Amino acid sequence: SKLILLFNLISYNNSTFQCNSNDIYIWNTTGKVNFQNDMQNCSTKCWGSSNCVSNCIHQKENYSEECCHCFGVLASCTDKYCITSCLKNQTSFDCKHCVQLNCQPLFFNCSGIQLS
Repeated sequence: SKLILLFNLISYNNSTFQCNSNDIYIWNTTGKVNFQNDMQNCSTKCWGSSNCVSNCIHQKENYSEECCHCFGVLASCTDKYCITSCLKNQTSFDCKHCVQLNCQPLFFNCSGIQLS
């Protein structure tokens, strides 16, 4: 079992995205359109808690649990680095710029979804 664990650690590749083809289909049909509202509603309800946001996004869009984890990571990153600029207005330039610089690369590396 230690050998299997070691193999899994060695074979893990950061370019392996957590969102599968079904998740990408959901993103392209409804997820992208609902993204701002979903993230705002879930992040506010969950106070930026990664697990809570993941579950909330799963209920809203039905992405896989692995993919939803990436949305939770995005929320907790935003909470950690951009709380002051996003607390007042999540659609402000300062908030969007902060998330773009600090959190979007993390989200993309996790999900494979490019936020515009």
